Amino acid sequence: MRTTIAAALAGTAALLGALPALAQNTQFTLLDTPYIHNTNSRAFSYFPLPPGVPDDWRSPVNYAEGTIHMRLEVLSKPSARDVNYQICIFQDQHTSAKHACARYQKFSAPGTYIWEQSLPSIFQYGNLDWSRRMLDTMLVVKDGAGNPVDDRFGFGGKWAGSPDFSLYYPMEVKFTAIVVAKGAAFAGWGNAGGSPPPATPPVPAPPPSSPGPSSGGNQGSVGEGENGDGSINDKCSCSIGGARPLRSALAALPFVLLFRRRRR
Repeated sequence: MRTTIAAALAGTAALLGALPALAQNTQFTLLDTPYIHNTNSRAFSYFPLPPGVPDDWRSPVNYAEGTIHMRLEVLSKPSARDVNYQICIFQDQHTSAKHACARYQKFSAPGTYIWEQSLPSIFQYGNLDWSRRMLDTMLVVKDGAGNPVDDRFGFGGKWAGSPDFSLYYPMEVKFTAIVVAKGAAFAGWGNAGGSPPPATPPVPAPPPSSPGPSSGGNQGSVGEGENGDGSINDKCSCSIGGARPLRSALAALPFVLLFRRRRR
């Protein structure tokens, strides 16, 4: 009898000890970083994946059909202009076809903003193979109408207040994104854990992306997305990968043309 009770107690202790690990296996940090947006990176800033991001988001834990939880702490911004802010994920390369974007959050003043979205509903979800490793993430800064605050890739003159970057930059933030597995409960922001620093110097902007809003705006960094009011917004935010300006410009051309065709 004593042996049975001891064994049961030992099993319970082992189970309780495993709970933290089980909780960690139901969510992971995609990005957790302080950052100052400036005129070097402009609308598009890139970040390496932190430790703990799985190569396979489908198995053995199904993150691919789970939820992405986002928290943005705006510590300072230079004006009361509306900003739409979002995160995108790239796979293999920085191209329009190889990225997916969550909807964005609109704000005009410092503060803390929290929103979430089911992963299958993010812009261009079907363009990525969620059973293979992702490349990196990108944070995008847009004006209140969803135009990237950038003077490259044909965006100059399109965003509110252009060409005055001082209306938007520098902007100091802390951004956190946590992915929770399908059917699992969100364990909170205390388990974020931090991310590696952004690429230095900033990676040249990649090709257009297209996510959407949480409170108005479009869902992608380039392409069309669903607005917070349920309407469709076809504005895009383009970005281009590549180390050399000429090569980057040539790589971006198809995406710029795509953006202009959508605007007609």
